[in-house]
Amino acid sequence: MNNPLGMAQLAGFMTRHPKAVSFFQKQISKKLEDGTIIEIKIKRPSDENEDSANIKLTQADIKLIENLKNAK
Repeated sequence: MNNPLGMAQLAGFMTRHPKAVSFFQKQISKKLEDGTIIEIKIKRPSDENEDSANIKLTQADIKLIENLKNAK
């Protein structure tokens, strides 16, 4: 990332949310497999309901993720 403001914002996020950063670092270090399911859940303090969605990775998805990981 060549944007200094973006880098500062990312650093701030990493400081505020160390458990999330640790989780993502652990997961990104592992090899993704075809059929891996990624799920995200949103729970707002003002809403009793939760929203969630998931995707099942394909080889094309994995290739895209690997390309993004290697981009600098």
